[in-house]
Amino acid sequence: MSRTKKRPARWVRLGTTLAVMFGVLISAPISSLTNTSAHDFANDPDGHLHVAGTVQAWSACGTLLGGAEGAGHQINTDPDPYAYAIDATVTTQGNTPDHRWVHDVGLGGSPLVFDLGSARRNVLLFPSIDHGPIPEEALEATVYGGPTAAGPWTQGNIRVIYDGGFDAGWVSDDFVSLWAFPADYRYIAVVNGGPGAEISDDDAEIDAVCATTDIQPREVNEVIFPGGSVDIRKIVSTMSLPPVFDLCLLQDETGSMGDDIAALAAILPGLVAALDASGVDYATCTLGFRDFAQSTWGDAGDWLYRRHTDVTVGGAGITPASLTVGGGADLPEGYLEALHYIATAHAPIDSNGDLDSTDPEDTAAGLQPTWRPGSQRIVLLATDDECHITGDAGGWPGDAGTASAAATAAALNAAGIVVIGLVPDSASIACVNSLAALTGGSVQDTGASGEDIGEAILAGLAVVPVTVTMESTCTAPITTTFDPASQVVPSGSQAVFTETISVAADAPGGTYVCRDIARVNGEILTDASGQVISEVKTIRVPEGFLTGGGQIDNGNGKNSDLISWGGNVGYLADFSIVGNWNVLFHNVKGTAYDKGHFKSDSFSVLQFGNVCGPASNPPPANANSGRFVATGSFNGVAGYTLEVWFADFGEPGRGNDAIRYQLRDAANAVLYDSWIGGAPAGDFADNDNQCAEGAADVHRHLLDGGNLQIHSGLKD
Repeated sequence: MSRTKKRPARWVRLGTTLAVMFGVLISAPISSLTNTSAHDFANDPDGHLHVAGTVQAWSACGTLLGGAEGAGHQINTDPDPYAYAIDATVTTQGNTPDHRWVHDVGLGGSPLVFDLGSARRNVLLFPSIDHGPIPEEALEATVYGGPTAAGPWTQGNIRVIYDGGFDAGWVSDDFVSLWAFPADYRYIAVVNGGPGAEISDDDAEIDAVCATTDIQPREVNEVIFPGGSVDIRKIVSTMSLPPVFDLCLLQDETGSMGDDIAALAAILPGLVAALDASGVDYATCTLGFRDFAQSTWGDAGDWLYRRHTDVTVGGAGITPASLTVGGGADLPEGYLEALHYIATAHAPIDSNGDLDSTDPEDTAAGLQPTWRPGSQRIVLLATDDECHITGDAGGWPGDAGTASAAATAAALNAAGIVVIGLVPDSASIACVNSLAALTGGSVQDTGASGEDIGEAILAGLAVVPVTVTMESTCTAPITTTFDPASQVVPSGSQAVFTETISVAADAPGGTYVCRDIARVNGEILTDASGQVISEVKTIRVPEGFLTGGGQIDNGNGKNSDLISWGGNVGYLADFSIVGNWNVLFHNVKGTAYDKGHFKSDSFSVLQFGNVCGPASNPPPANANSGRFVATGSFNGVAGYTLEVWFADFGEPGRGNDAIRYQLRDAANAVLYDSWIGGAPAGDFADNDNQCAEGAADVHRHLLDGGNLQIHSGLKD
C-alpha cells in the first residue's frame, strides 16, 4: 500500500447555498435528488449532492461477515491527521463508525460483505483516509446490495457526500458517501476499485457501512373517492442509538475488577468521541457497588452503593478515576440492592449492620442518579459474578425488592430503566442475563480483561428498545390512522405500520397534500443532515363522480340473463378521469360472452347531465344521468372498450336507477349491447320510462338490485 505521509490538499467545500438547497430537497426521496454540478466525477455521471457538514444520524450498521484482508485504526495526531496503525487481528473493526477499519486488498478478490439485519434502500459508506489524493481516496470503493450474503449483487449509486465525515474532530473520516439502490437489500458488498470508484489503488479502508434513517415510502400518491380509504405500509428505519438517553455505569468495585476499570480508562476518550459523533443527546454518570460490610458477604468497609458522579451532559460523567478496587469477600455481589436503590425512593442502607446509616460504608437516602426529564434511562451493569438475593448465603440482608432478579427488574421497569450487562470473556451470569432480558436490555462481552468494553457499550446501546410512533399533518376531510399506534423495537431496526388514509363522505373534490413524520422516544426522526424526515402524501379526491354496484336480470332462474358490476369513476381537479369499473356478463345473449369479465384500465369520456327524470336525491347532486367510456381487458385480454349509459333517479336504486352496457373490440365494433333493440340485439328492455322516445332516450334498463350514486361536482 502507498502510505504518503503528508497532508494532501483538502477538497474545496462549498458554502451555504448548497447546504440550504439540500435542506429543501431532503424531504424528497433519495432517488429524486438532482445534480448540483458540484463534485462531478467520471464514475458518477448523474452527479450527486454534497453537504459541507458532518453526518448527523444513521440507522443500523452492518456486521462484517467476511472478506477483510486486514484491519487497523486511525491515530489523528498532528501534523499527520491521516496517520494509522495496523491491528494484529480482525475482531469488531468495521462494525460501527469509530475510526477502526477493515481492509479490502487486491482486485478481483472477495469483497467485504456486511449484514444490515434487514433490507434497506440506502446506505452510508464510512471511509478511512490514510493518504491522498483527496477526495478520491475516500471514494476508492464500489458499493453493492444483494438479497443474500453471496449476492447476486446490484451496484449502488452515490447520491450525497458529507464532506465533514461523521466526526468533526477528525479529517481521516471525511467524505462519507450515501449510496442508493433500486430495491431494498439486506446484504452489502464493498469492493476496492470497481465501476463506482473514483480511484483504484488496489486497497480500500472501510470504517463502517450503515443504513440511513428513513421513512418508506417517501411519497404517496393516491386517488380516493369520498367515503373511501386506502391502506399504505410504512417502514420507519430508526437511528442506531436512542435519540436522548442518560447512561449510568454501575461498576463492580470488588477485588477482581481492577483490569476492567483500567481498560475503561484507556478506551474512554474513544468511546466519548464515538458518542459525540453520533449526534445523539446523551448524558452520563458513574455509580459503584460492592456488598454488605458483613462477613461472609463483604469485607469491612465495603458498601452496597455509591454515586461517584451524578448525571452530567456528554461523556464527562464517566469517571474511571473515581472508582476503587477491593473487598467483596464471597463471590456473589450485592448489585441487586444497588439497582433497587437506583430504581426507587430507597431508604438509607445500613451496610455494616449496626442499626444506623451514618457510617462511611453506609449509603444515605437521596443519592439516586438525577435523571434528565424525558431521557431514556440506561444502566451499564459491569460485573463478573452472580448476585446475592435476600436470605441466601446465611441470610444476606436484602429486602423484598431483592428477593430475586425478577423482583429487582420489576422495580427497574417501573422506573423506566434498561439494564445492559457488561461481562468478561463471554461469561454467562444468570442474574445479569435475567436483569437484561426482563428490562429490555442485552448482555455484552467486554473481553477477558475488559479490553473490548468500548465496543460492548456501543453494541449494547445499539439494541436498546425504543418506542416508535407516526403522526400526520392531514386535516379534514382527510384523516389518517396508524396500526399499531406505537411499537417498541431495538434502536437501529425498523418499525412497520399500516396507515389508513380516509376521505370523508362529504369531502369536496380537489387535491390535498399533507405529510407524515416519525418519532422515536418522542423525538422527531431526522436524516443524515439533521433534517426532519417526512413522507409527502398527495390525495386527489374526484370532484364529480359515479359510484355503485348492482345487477340487471330477466328473472331468477339458473339460466336467466344477468349482468352485475361494481366500481367508481370521476373527475379530478385537472379534469383527468380516474376510477375502476368491473362488469361480469354472467348470462347474455348467445354464449360467446357468457361469464366474461371486463376490467377497466382507463377512461376517455365521462359526462353528467340533467336531461329528463327526477333529481338524484338523496344526497342532492347537480346531475341525474350520464355516460362514460372505459378501455380495459376482457377475460384478461387487453384492447376492449366499454360504453356505459347510467341514471341515478333517487333512492332506492332498485327499480329507480338504470343502466345500459355496450362492449366493443379493438376495432370499435360492437360485440354486445345490453339493450334488446341494439345492434346486435341484447337481452334487456328499455324500461326506465323517464325520457320520451328520441335523442334523450338512451334505452337503459332499471336496476334489479344495487344502487348507482351520482355525487355533486359536475364538471363543465
